[in-house]
Amino acid sequence: MKILFLTHAYGKYLDFFYRDHPEIYGKSYKEQKKAIDYDGHVWANDFWSHALRPLGYEATEYIVNMKQLQCAWADEQGYSYTEDNWFKDISAAQIEHENPDILFVTNYHYYDVAWLKQIREKCPSIKLSIVWCGAPIEDTTIFQGYDLVLSCIPELVDRFMGLGFKCEHVHHAFEPRLLDRIDATTEQTIDLSFVGQIIRNKAYHRDRERLLEELVSQMHVEIFSPGVSPVKSKNLRVALRPYIYNTAKLLDRVGVPKKILDKIPKIGEAINWPEEQVRPISAKLRPYMKPGVFGLSMFQTLHDSKITYNNHIDVSPRSASNMRLFEATGTGTCLVTDWKENLPELLEPDKEVVTYKTIDECAEKIRWLLDHSTEREAIAKAGQVRTLKDHTFSSRAALLDDIFKRYT
Repeated sequence: MKILFLTHAYGKYLDFFYRDHPEIYGKSYKEQKKAIDYDGHVWANDFWSHALRPLGYEATEYIVNMKQLQCAWADEQGYSYTEDNWFKDISAAQIEHENPDILFVTNYHYYDVAWLKQIREKCPSIKLSIVWCGAPIEDTTIFQGYDLVLSCIPELVDRFMGLGFKCEHVHHAFEPRLLDRIDATTEQTIDLSFVGQIIRNKAYHRDRERLLEELVSQMHVEIFSPGVSPVKSKNLRVALRPYIYNTAKLLDRVGVPKKILDKIPKIGEAINWPEEQVRPISAKLRPYMKPGVFGLSMFQTLHDSKITYNNHIDVSPRSASNMRLFEATGTGTCLVTDWKENLPELLEPDKEVVTYKTIDECAEKIRWLLDHSTEREAIAKAGQVRTLKDHTFSSRAALLDDIFKRYT
């Protein structure tokens, strides 16, 4: 069976990768893709396809929002595309080129229902179309363009099924090959880290930001986050952004036509600003902020941390569900994470991972772990052993195989 993954990279990773790998410019599609795969950034890699091939799948992935990479593929294959619509033009060409049985899209923002319908008409080989959703979503009508929704968050699975969509739960995973790509001999020089997003939108990371503020009031935390820009509020232009953004959203909500908003200086532009880029980072967190890390740099940072902190997205209030559970334990760091009902099914509390219910409890346990290196290292090792046994992409591939067979 042939499966095509239309995957994506975080927006800030696009700048990060090509900035740090200038030698990639002008290289062939194959050379660029090999380098990106090796770097191991979230969805922008070959983890799923690599795990599914031993199960008999002919699996291919394209990173659809990496323009330089995508255009290299189209140029080499002789497919035409327009500058204004390169994204969908090249995606459509890749689907036509692969003629898959299963189409798996990892970002629900990218394609509209009408486009997906056209693709199904042009490519009748597709027996099953799948979309991943692991984040808050208000308008779920996009799911009408797919046969199945997959999510790592049980709360979202329940919501989507209640709305009438077919949905299955699949946890994130860790790729063991990454351990051969980082330097596992380095000394752990970071006492306590947080590596991840701080997105201030509703249902994202408002609780995470609040808890981090409380935590840094008690101890030093090195925060590696691309979620908000550490700008200085005394910059007038930056300071005015929240007011411009709020005004734009208010005018939009009361029904002012977009063509009128576009004529108002800055307002039309502000409608499309991501909220997390509008508001300067909390003054309490600013002294602890470091640039975001991605790919192998992220995994190396986790490995170099004696302890790394985790807090789940707001839309997952009851369930342990994020990537960091397996990324952190997989690299061999001691993970301190918020307690969730299903966590004992994944990692044994206080044996393979350390849990907290309040930030004071969190701080107390972190202090104890830093003072007791033998016990801390034993928990880190046990967590890594468990993740490498039960939470790899290969183990998840068996679950996907079962899902694919049930829905095709």
